[in-house]
Amino acid sequence: MKNTYLIVLALLITASCKSQNEYKYSESVAKKSIYKNANELLTNKGINSVAIGVYLKGNQFSAYYGELDKGNNNVPNNSSIYAIASITKTMTGFLAAKAVLDKKFNLEDDIRQYLDSDYKNLSFNNHPIKIKHLLTHTSGLPAELVGVEAYLKIGDIKGALNFVKSYEKVDFFKDLKTIELSKTPGTNYLYSSNGTNLLGYILENVYEMSYEQLLKKFIFEPSEMNNTKLELSDLELQKLTKGHDGQGNITPSQPRFHLGADGYLKSTIPDLQKYMKYLLDDKNVVAQESWKKISQNTTPMGYFWHIENDNKTTIYKHAGTAIGTTSFLIISPKHKIGIAMTINSRFSNSSDLLYKTAMSIFQDIYLLKQE
Repeated sequence: MKNTYLIVLALLITASCKSQNEYKYSESVAKKSIYKNANELLTNKGINSVAIGVYLKGNQFSAYYGELDKGNNNVPNNSSIYAIASITKTMTGFLAAKAVLDKKFNLEDDIRQYLDSDYKNLSFNNHPIKIKHLLTHTSGLPAELVGVEAYLKIGDIKGALNFVKSYEKVDFFKDLKTIELSKTPGTNYLYSSNGTNLLGYILENVYEMSYEQLLKKFIFEPSEMNNTKLELSDLELQKLTKGHDGQGNITPSQPRFHLGADGYLKSTIPDLQKYMKYLLDDKNVVAQESWKKISQNTTPMGYFWHIENDNKTTIYKHAGTAIGTTSFLIISPKHKIGIAMTINSRFSNSSDLLYKTAMSIFQDIYLLKQE
């Protein structure tokens, strides 16, 4: 019996040492990959700085490169706050998954039963917009606000921003009645911030709580994300990174698109690491529900998550592009890997560049885990 105990103890110690050594090796490879890829990004003249956070099977580390404003030697850090834009949608999707599990609504429900007025127009040939259509951008609702397109067509960004700033909830629901669907919901992918905000209002109705309260109760408090907010204090605004265009010019701040469920959250790299940790917890059944594929004959999607599967592993991803910042988030539940990246600039292919960089880092870590 004593010999058996000693053998088991020795095996446990060996396993523990092996696990620690494997992590140190994994961390070393990940950090080298981050350094290589971040510096490659910085060769692009449109990028001032890069902030990267990695969650790796229970451990996390971050890295910052470049300058927030060229020539000022102000390297980003853990306190730097970024507009994470449409990464917000993944949190709205999480709340929707929570609502499904709480039986507040079903994916197949006609959305009109959760609205306070009659919307006969939100149907095409007796095929109504359903909850799942909002989550997968297949509702047929327009991508932009009704009325803002005129400014965008002529390149009047200032006019568009002023329009958004003055746009209220009452305007949204008034304009919602003027929309005419041209195709059966569920048959065509059209990225729609309108649809995301509409879902946010539905969530408020079924929970009888504000969108901000829902975020705090179901995401921010359990994950201890203390620095992720819709609205910032005066002190926090000083830590909000200035956005830039591809030529290095400072851009105006992103205005709030009424509710903000589509992309108005501000966050830090440490908070995004906490978010990834929270999602990748095996006990988080809401996150697991949010990753279920609910699209059918369109772009593979979960609850706002874009799904990519190469027959070896599955990742869930989302980009975030504000006026002057670009972010990217990828999650691999099977391998407990999460990568968050952000730069304080935006230009034509900045989102594609971040995606390629995040995937390069992921592949380095993923291939290591296969050895």
